[in-house]
This record gives sequence, structure tokens and C-alpha cells, in this order.
Amino acid sequence: MSIAQNVARIRERIAAAARRVGRDPEAISLMAVTKTFPPEVIRETHAAGLRQFGENRVQEFAGKAHALADLHDAECRESS
Repeated sequence: MSIAQNVARIRERIAAAARRVGRDPEAISLMAVTKTFPPEVIRETHAAGLRQFGENRVQEFAGKAHALADLHDAECRESS
């Protein structure tokens, strides 16, 4: 399964769960955890529509930042 297909499937599950509890699916954020993944995979995930990326340490993302500098709307957050 491609990253785009997986993201679409996860978004469908989020939408179904949100409808069950009366929430707006658009109010729910999906974050890709990208620790240990190279910039090429992050780029593919961004192309699939995700904009929030989580790393164990923001410093880890800093090492990938140069290769991803053109993804201006991408956000990196520290994940637990």
C-alpha cells in the first residue's frame, strides 16, 4: 500500500469515528511520525496531504530540514 493510499484510508477511519461521536472530521489533525525516515519519505507523505510531522526530538528533524526546505507549509513537532 502506498503512503497516499494509507493516508486516505486513515482519513476515512478518522471521518467515520468523528461522525459516530458528532465531531467535525476537519477539526482533527493527523500527524505523521517521521523519526528514522529519510527526507524522501517525508516528501512523499507531504505530497499525500499531511503537513504535521513528529520527531522524537526537533533536533533530529533539523538534520533533514535542508532537504525539505521547499516544503514551506510543513510543521515539525516533538512527539512523545
